[in-house]
Amino acid sequence: WAKAYKHLLWPDAFGNAKDYLADRNYGPLKHLVGKVQDLLNGAYSYNKSLGSTNNDDASLAALVALLGDKDKAAEEMVFGAAVSSSEVDETENISTPHTTVVSPNSKGFPPRKSFESDCSRENIQLEKLLYAEPVPTTLADVKMHPLYVMEKDLQRHEAVYPKDKTSMMGTIRGAFVYKRTAVVALRSRDGWLREGRSLATDDTQPYRVVPPPPSRPLAPASKFYGYWQTMPFVPAPLTAAGHIPRHGNTNWYMLLGAAPPATVTHIIKPQAASVARRVAIEFRQAITGFDKKEWTGPSGAFGNKGKGGGGYEARSEGIVIRTADLSKFETAHAEYLALIEEQEAKRRSQRARNWWNAFAQRLLANDRVQMLFK
Repeated sequence: WAKAYKHLLWPDAFGNAKDYLADRNYGPLKHLVGKVQDLLNGAYSYNKSLGSTNNDDASLAALVALLGDKDKAAEEMVFGAAVSSSEVDETENISTPHTTVVSPNSKGFPPRKSFESDCSRENIQLEKLLYAEPVPTTLADVKMHPLYVMEKDLQRHEAVYPKDKTSMMGTIRGAFVYKRTAVVALRSRDGWLREGRSLATDDTQPYRVVPPPPSRPLAPASKFYGYWQTMPFVPAPLTAAGHIPRHGNTNWYMLLGAAPPATVTHIIKPQAASVARRVAIEFRQAITGFDKKEWTGPSGAFGNKGKGGGGYEARSEGIVIRTADLSKFETAHAEYLALIEEQEAKRRSQRARNWWNAFAQRLLANDRVQMLFK
């Protein structure tokens, strides 16, 4: 293990170390090869940025500086401090086959929790180095910048969250400059419903309000909400007056794959809406989801010149009624099915009678023709 670590420390001998590990099937150490190589590459780049030409000692010193005093686990992983010199013979030839069986829990093998914590610390350090670049000072420089963004350059369904010191990087002409990683996607109320989420409360204020375009001055403003303002969708219970709530101006009751409340029953039966309408039972169309539709054609949808368009279509499965009307509905549905079966039997009998009449008329006509021309 000490020799393997020693080979990992030198970038030019990395290939030999990798082959050394592969030949001896050191499973617990294989996953460290890529990690140590990434650390060495980062240290070498950091050392090169300081103007040093030494690729060995200076790179290792820069690696220790990047790791910091708190990263003792990572330092032990790189330099092999966890393996004592008494455990490995330094005079051993590398080409000699190694026969020692190494346990996955042996000394020197870092646990998975330590490995993940090292990665999180490295991400924090890389982020600090990434944002060490000075913030642009002109509007032209910040536009389309890969790290920074201003609110005026966002799309209508985008916003910055959170707007605090963690995302604010400076100002240009009185306007704040934010990290581009703080840009989040927003959706409308119906847009979150298509994702199976609803607003936390009915009086939730939109995070962003976009006025209508100049071409449609009378259109209402678009209201967008963030993910943190929503919650998993829960079907609505009955209203205070005992009626089934509806979605907007439609006759829809939103289920979206969730179970209805105890006061509402979801029914999936043939002709359920017709039965409820015949016996004057209040019902709503059960919407269980939305399907993405794509229309293709010579000109596509909305005149896209063959590129096609798309939209969402509500998926309706059955109806919902009040649980108190369930017994009345089942009785009416059974009577309705019996009535439909009786009417269908009458239609089949009449259809057969018509066919026999037509057959008899053709036989009589054939007899008359034969008697005339005999």
